[in-house]
Amino acid sequence: MFDRNVIAYHLGLTCKATQIVLKLEETLKSRTLLGKDKIPVVRTDNGPQFVSKVFEDALKKYNIVCERIPVATPNMNAHIEAFHSILEAECYAIHEFTSF
Repeated sequence: MFDRNVIAYHLGLTCKATQIVLKLEETLKSRTLLGKDKIPVVRTDNGPQFVSKVFEDALKKYNIVCERIPVATPNMNAHIEAFHSILEAECYAIHEFTSF
């Protein structure tokens, strides 16, 4: 099943592999994919959190296929790049938040 819904989102001062794995687990639970025969596929860039041993171990643990886009090709992940741009312009840039 393909869709462009944001299932889980991390917002913080850091974006570590452990935080990504927690969001990955949250996503799998919300889509009831844990323990199923379906093999989820995630697409990521080559950020340090996505090439870490922690993330690789989680992919193996949950039997997930990871598609990494080539370095310096954000157009290969255009939908999420556009999402981040719109979120920044229409939310973060015009509102002041006191906490995460």
